[in-house]
Amino acid sequence: MNRREFLGAAAAVGLGLGSRRRKGKRVILVGAGLAGLAAAHELQAAGFSVLVLEARDHLGGRVLTLRRQFADRQYGEGGGEFFAASHTTLLGYLRRFHLRPELGRPAQARPLVYLDGRRRRPSAGVVTEVDRFWRAAESIKGAAKELDARPANSLLEELRLDPLASFLVLRQLQERFLADPDSLSLLFLAEQA
Repeated sequence: MNRREFLGAAAAVGLGLGSRRRKGKRVILVGAGLAGLAAAHELQAAGFSVLVLEARDHLGGRVLTLRRQFADRQYGEGGGEFFAASHTTLLGYLRRFHLRPELGRPAQARPLVYLDGRRRRPSAGVVTEVDRFWRAAESIKGAAKELDARPANSLLEELRLDPLASFLVLRQLQERFLADPDSLSLLFLAEQA
């Protein structure tokens, strides 16, 4: 089973197709991202009738594989691409549905990025700026209440990094935490740094 088949099967489960139902126990879930589909699966397995509502034209939330834009069976990822050994829930679903992840290549010391329509390889100075962000995140762990009220991207604004370094940090935050930096607590970021 590939990811597309998994998402289709999870959506069918979430939409209440082919399940035993608990009379009168109905749940409406908003969002057919991975969390919504997983919740629908678990509720369905517990006997609930589940309806999943999704505003986008695709299932999977930030999991978005782009295929139509490429030829010869090539594809690109338009959303989350990576996960780590610490993502135990995701790994559990991979095992449950007999899915094998596609392993990417290890990150290069100086990644190649596309920004503003141009291919760019960050300079050593930009890499130093990215490191400066992560050191600053680690250094602010003490002020819990204040940090919890601030989004992670406020630290980016405060540091005024080089635009390419800022872009790289934003991508790292999205890939590492699977969340947009404006909805990620600066306290959580500091604890993880």
